[in-house]
Amino acid sequence: MGTLIFDEAHHLRREWWEALAQLIEQLPGTRVVSLTATPPYDVIGAEWQRYEPLCGPIDEQISVPELVRAGTLSPHQDYVIAVAPAPADSAALWAYDVAAETVRSELPRDAEFLRIVPQHPWVYAPEWRVEEILEDPELLSALLIYLRACQQVLPRPLLKLLDCRPEDLPAFDRARCQVLVQRYLSGQTWRLDAQSEEHRVALAKRLRDAALLWRREVHLQSSPSLRNRLRLTKSKVEACVAIYRPCLSGWHTWCFYNTGGWGLLISSRHLTGCLAWHLLLGVKDLVHLPLPGAANYTYEP
Repeated sequence: MGTLIFDEAHHLRREWWEALAQLIEQLPGTRVVSLTATPPYDVIGAEWQRYEPLCGPIDEQISVPELVRAGTLSPHQDYVIAVAPAPADSAALWAYDVAAETVRSELPRDAEFLRIVPQHPWVYAPEWRVEEILEDPELLSALLIYLRACQQVLPRPLLKLLDCRPEDLPAFDRARCQVLVQRYLSGQTWRLDAQSEEHRVALAKRLRDAALLWRREVHLQSSPSLRNRLRLTKSKVEACVAIYRPCLSGWHTWCFYNTGGWGLLISSRHLTGCLAWHLLLGVKDLVHLPLPGAANYTYEP
């Protein structure tokens, strides 16, 4: 065997790389040609170290403009269409936003938390914790921004570490609140008495009940569960129907659902192959949805 050709070679960095590497070792002198349109530049260093010995360094790259100019690739333009969430999804987003903003706005008025923060070692004895403080500047910023929001006197050594004045500090927004609450709940660098510990447990329960604490992570800026919910929303499928309806005549349409989400598959007896609209890739189960204008899986404009 004189030559091995690997198409879609960017997939070889994981499951296939070890088996193929062993195969090449058993075929000394074999030339390897690896083809890919998407080199895995975004992988971590360990994966690239496995990929490059198998496929070799990149010998030639062809840019998209070159392919369009040569007529090999059709010019295209991406269009982004905003889809409003379903009413139930909008209500869930509103509830989350209200709950997160309530936590942020009430924390500066929480008497127990205001008692706890000035007792943090970084606040009352920063000169002994400089190295530790510099390893977590996010927490340092959050502490100072919170104290300023509570109209407290800010320790000069901490301001000096950040090289700023009190008026330079930004507002106590959800991002800073999330950092502060996350560090507080995890217990890092905090010294808590029994009363403080009781407050921390109560705050964690409140956040968990409001779906703002998930897998020990505080989420005051965005919600993983809501992101998944919106990813699966039926509104996306309905938007696809609206996009394709004017140009579909006698085209057979199926909707599918899988663990990745809703998708739409459209094909025509007049075409070789099919046109597929994938909101998320992968087809597991074909199901019928009562979409507007659908009759026996056939669309009539």
